[in-house]
Amino acid sequence: MQLRHFNTSRGKMLKICCADIAVIFSNTVANGRQLLSFRADWLAPDEEYRSVIKVRVFNGPNLNLLGQREPGTYGQRSLMDIMQELERFAGDCGVQLDHMQTNSEGKMVDAIQQAGKDGVDYIIINPAGYTHTSVAIRDALLAVDIPFVEVHLSAVNSREPFRQINYFSDIAIGVISGFRGESYLLALQAILNRIEP
Repeated sequence: MQLRHFNTSRGKMLKICCADIAVIFSNTVANGRQLLSFRADWLAPDEEYRSVIKVRVFNGPNLNLLGQREPGTYGQRSLMDIMQELERFAGDCGVQLDHMQTNSEGKMVDAIQQAGKDGVDYIIINPAGYTHTSVAIRDALLAVDIPFVEVHLSAVNSREPFRQINYFSDIAIGVISGFRGESYLLALQAILNRIEP
């Protein structure tokens, strides 16, 4: 088992195990927070490891209001702070990462389609409110056929009944929710676990 250590922007040391998380954490729930829920058949691809992996992060509606929107649920950090921390982690790991946020379903679909043209290797997506409504975004992800990790800041499984409808989890390679900004870091770590030989 391999351990990764890195400092978060708040000075905390975050330690993450690089192990066979597909088996260890399959469908694990603790205190309403879904740790890591990855398909049991989620295995590393056979292709040769490439030195530069391209990851694109998609953030859905109202995430531009993080820090002021329901901080008890979503945390007090802004989306910019969370993305800057993720960029630092990606840079330390040699991953090429970019990100976008939109409140428009159509713009999200266009951006996902563009990711297919740009040769993006992996997607991290927080569909936000579109998680429960958007067939169009689901279809775009299926069309580009890029493996993606679905993330949520809150513990969606323990929230309102309408939030239990999810158009993405069955086609994602994994779902991480309930860890606020750290959900993105865990998603990127999961991708690194997948590509490392």
